[in-house]
Amino acid sequence: MSALGGDPRWALDPAAATRWADSARRTNLFSGLHIDVEPYLLPAWNSDRVTVLRKYTESAERLAD
Repeated sequence: MSALGGDPRWALDPAAATRWADSARRTNLFSGLHIDVEPYLLPAWNSDRVTVLRKYTESAERLAD
């Protein structure tokens, strides 16, 4: 069973996504993580998509490690 977590703000705050993932892993209740971030819900998606995608990629890479 996987832990499900997500928040659009994680696209701009990789550290918050990592904290959530670390917390979920420490419970030893889950065999994996399912992340649902949906960065297109952020207001910055329409004004600074490049930055949102760069930070979103950083979040995804951190979580993959």
